[in-house]
Amino acid sequence: MATRRVNRVAPAPVVVTPAPVIESPPVYAQREPTQGYGYFCPSSKAYYPSVQTCPEAWVKVPPRAQ
Repeated sequence: MATRRVNRVAPAPVVVTPAPVIESPPVYAQREPTQGYGYFCPSSKAYYPSVQTCPEAWVKVPPRAQ
């Protein structure tokens, strides 16, 4: 009896591709440089940090316009 040869085809491989990750580009915020207040000590006639302590209340001095 002759052996009958059966051609068996292997199933195609299953390829799973992950979903694409969509990212937004980073957002960079630019701040204006802050010009803070200065503090003046009237009795010393000097500004902080040149003078570390003041016997009376410090005088808050607004920044100069440029």
